[in-house]
Amino acid sequence: MILVLFTWIIVFLTIFVWGFAASKVVRILLKSNEVWDKFGLDEYFLFGFLILSALTGIISVFAPISRIIFLIVFLLAALFSFILFTEIRLKIINAYRTFLSYGILFKIGVIFLTFFILSAVVSVITFEDTLTYHAQNIQWIQKYPVVPGLGNLHPRFAFNNMFFVVSSVFTFQVKECMIFPLNGLCYLILLVKLLTLFYNDLKSKTYWRGVFYILTLLISLLVFLPNLNTPSPDIFCGILIIYAFVLILNYYGPYNKVNMFHFVLVNLLVFSCITYKISSLFLVPAILFFMNYERIKKVYITLIIASVVILPFLVRNYYLSGYLIYPFPGIDIFNADWKIPIENVTAVKLEIESFAKIIGLPYEEVGKMKIADWFLPWFTARDFMTKMLISVNILSICSLVIMLLKREFYFVKVHLLILINLIFWLVTAPDPRFAYGFLFVGFSFGISYLIKSLGFLSHRSLLKFLYGGLAILFMVIVYKRISFTLNVLKDHSLLITPAPFGTANTVTCYSNFEYRVVEPEGGWCYYTEIPCVSYPLEDVFIRGKSIKDGFKVIRQNP
Repeated sequence: MILVLFTWIIVFLTIFVWGFAASKVVRILLKSNEVWDKFGLDEYFLFGFLILSALTGIISVFAPISRIIFLIVFLLAALFSFILFTEIRLKIINAYRTFLSYGILFKIGVIFLTFFILSAVVSVITFEDTLTYHAQNIQWIQKYPVVPGLGNLHPRFAFNNMFFVVSSVFTFQVKECMIFPLNGLCYLILLVKLLTLFYNDLKSKTYWRGVFYILTLLISLLVFLPNLNTPSPDIFCGILIIYAFVLILNYYGPYNKVNMFHFVLVNLLVFSCITYKISSLFLVPAILFFMNYERIKKVYITLIIASVVILPFLVRNYYLSGYLIYPFPGIDIFNADWKIPIENVTAVKLEIESFAKIIGLPYEEVGKMKIADWFLPWFTARDFMTKMLISVNILSICSLVIMLLKREFYFVKVHLLILINLIFWLVTAPDPRFAYGFLFVGFSFGISYLIKSLGFLSHRSLLKFLYGGLAILFMVIVYKRISFTLNVLKDHSLLITPAPFGTANTVTCYSNFEYRVVEPEGGWCYYTEIPCVSYPLEDVFIRGKSIKDGFKVIRQNP
């Protein structure tokens, strides 16, 4: 735990300094007259993270994201700290003084959440995707520039999740332990943000919005906690989506003027989220909420940021799979020799969509079903938490009707943005983890707006029911997830280092290159030396003299 906490501090300070320095550069480039030095530590951290994500995306096309890249990032952060020492020091001191000014319950809440999340992060990594290909994918990115046809080796490598690229900078191995710090650290920052906003809204008696913040905090805590120790992009996309809606609701009001810093931040957030998870595609309309002035200038800014963030993503797609977007065989415009055979791409697409709907039936059978045929079996197979999230999101249409009747069109637009993304998710691949952020936000927003419209919290006696209900929900979450903390208390070694990452037994196999296959077949590769696969390869060969030259499929004659 101490090792992870130390890693968090190093990563936070490095990324925060990058964000603080980058904000000054961007302000100069935009010739903005606004003051960009008044924002919170979390905002500078997120800004720095998204800037680094874009930069590493570009670099990964030409060079591996190795330890040298981390060293360069760290040394540049040290240089920026030296140049901007006075301003950075003042910013951190002011943040600390603000924290001290809050009540004792707030401070206890932050300390508890930190310990609670650390307990989960140091636990054994059990998320199958991380054990199968997340760690392997990161290792490829750390050792080589983008490898042509890597998706032929393992179809999941062709998904080209750009979160793995930036994770390659901040993934650390200490003996048998693997530390993936980004999800846990970024989620803790989000929780502190939500808790702060909840505390401030209670003081200002904006109770409905406070309910939104605290419900989002509690529901996401219950769902996210088990996999915060992984580099899962599902969690990080959920974090970004929640953050986007926090910004949108914070700018609600006739006199709120969106500053250019937040406009740039939202653009980076939205387009980065799409490169992390293509299911976030319809988050793009969120940018429109911040177009309230200087529209022409902002359109140019959006186009530039979209190009810088999305272009490396498309280039990597081309090299990894031979397609512009994978796995969408309908966009088939290239004919590279490393191109994944179209029948394989179609099979992967069908597998993802069908598995997300009904598990156990043949993919071809599920693929032919209409939504009326698969919806009920899909819904009944979900756990209680997911059923509740989906049900409340469906029932929140009642809130939408009230918004329309009361002519509160800002909230109508917020709700429609949530619904559009949930509908897109439902008709494509309705695995709950592909839409965590929208499910959480829709759940919390529907309930909080209903409370607002009914004036439910206008009486002190009713406020007591609110506090009681939130306290009960919090205790349920602690009860459900207390096992992580108990494991730390039982195994004192976890107080120092995280649980060891698993290892795989492998056998050496050959094509026209040497690779490893997990034994028994179908197992997990963990962080085994690449190339490692779960099953022996058929018809896959290297294109040149070494694996960095990439892989291609050559069908053998029967």
